[in-house]
Amino acid sequence: MARGLGLAALGATVCIAAHAQAPSGTPLEALQLPPLRNLTLTLQAPPLAQPLETLQLPAPRDLTLTLQPAPLAKPIEALKLPSSRALTLTLQPSALPLAPPLAAPQAGASRLRILLVDDDISDNNHNPKDTRLSHSDKVFRQLVADAVGGDAGAWAIEIVGPYASGPGFERLSRFSLIVWYTGGSYGGNPDNTSVLGIEDEKSVRRYLEQTGGAVILVSPGYASKVLGADSTWEKSSWPFLSEVMGIRGGNGLAQRFLPGTVSAPDGTKFEVGKGGAVESQFSLVNPKGASVLFSTVPTASKDRTPTPVATAFAYGRGRMVYVGFTFENLGERDLAPAFRHLLAATQKAK
Repeated sequence: MARGLGLAALGATVCIAAHAQAPSGTPLEALQLPPLRNLTLTLQAPPLAQPLETLQLPAPRDLTLTLQPAPLAKPIEALKLPSSRALTLTLQPSALPLAPPLAAPQAGASRLRILLVDDDISDNNHNPKDTRLSHSDKVFRQLVADAVGGDAGAWAIEIVGPYASGPGFERLSRFSLIVWYTGGSYGGNPDNTSVLGIEDEKSVRRYLEQTGGAVILVSPGYASKVLGADSTWEKSSWPFLSEVMGIRGGNGLAQRFLPGTVSAPDGTKFEVGKGGAVESQFSLVNPKGASVLFSTVPTASKDRTPTPVATAFAYGRGRMVYVGFTFENLGERDLAPAFRHLLAATQKAK
């Protein structure tokens, strides 16, 4: 029993205010509460020294649990609540995240720093002084700015010239996350500089091996370029695809100029428009160890089987995320939540 609390066997109300301890001076998670018939537990902005999900709560007949802003370190489904005849759970504003957030940095760890690589061969790629931004430019600049909470010092932009190699290892290594997009670009030179070029692959491979950072490549044209005539759904001769991206084979640009729907593993669906300034593209991939982030049912599919269009793979010390559809053509309301799925995939499994 909790020392000095004077809890009755018939019922109790425990209310812990912000940053407070129980009346006994003992942190709440250290209390051994009695087997109450009724328990009302109110937690205000988090007073716990440990996450709520580690609490060993009693098993009363009736439990009322009120969570005020953000006491949870994990989603609600991770909680192990006691078995009660009646459970009332009240979640007040911001008690739960709308989507999986990035893991909080550990003490002494560097904050999230993002390099946005603009490689879509639009106006500003041809002339860096040209201030006109493509649809892709606008979308990814906004998503990245929001991801760092508007902190202009936490992200930078690298504009790649047309059919040129992107930033090298030394530039990439200054950042914890690389977001690289190529818009509707595909085909091009033998060195693949219309998308992620051969020299770019070397830089990205070294970055993942040596820094422990993550790369998000949004480029349906990349799969189309590297899945050559000798590639099939089951195999590819392109080493970077299988070794760094965890993809066995695929079908590059399997669908173009048509809208589509992509689905996350949890069933959440996002609508991709047919495109305008950026043509809508879907490259289908067959994972070889990579986890599936988004799948789609191509319009021409006869069996209506969902097929992967975005994946995540652990390589070296980092994470490689590949997006094989024109992410920037998602509906405006879908962009931010879908991007959170990509950001969550850059986090190493605990």
